[in-house]
Amino acid sequence: MGILDHRKTWRFVVKGGPQECVAAFADAFTQGGHIMKAKWDLRRSDSGTVAVYGGRAGLIKGITMLSSRATAEQDNAIGSEVTFEIEQVSGGSVTCAMWLSSRGTAMGFTADGRFFRPYMRAVEDHLRRIDPQITVSKG
Repeated sequence: MGILDHRKTWRFVVKGGPQECVAAFADAFTQGGHIMKAKWDLRRSDSGTVAVYGGRAGLIKGITMLSSRATAEQDNAIGSEVTFEIEQVSGGSVTCAMWLSSRGTAMGFTADGRFFRPYMRAVEDHLRRIDPQITVSKG
């Protein structure tokens, strides 16, 4: 996984249903993040779901509180959004897209981007459970 993958649009072609894909996204954001754990609020729409960043969680949250710089970066990132939308349903396959649709910055970089990437990567893993032959592109 590249360091700037969180800034790309990820497209997935999955043999499955739209609801399965949306559920996989939601599961990734509610179950993901083992070391770089974060809080996410999911907002569903007709065409997909948006995960809204609520800050760091778990052990890393306690460490963050010890550093004013880490706290400021987290504060800049709160409210960032990762959007997941169903783009097309055709012939038993679903094409969906995921991208960082809103972000805060710190010194020109995506604030807390390193917390977003594991969750975005987890979406691919969850979708792969639906279709092991999934097609993934990032651009």
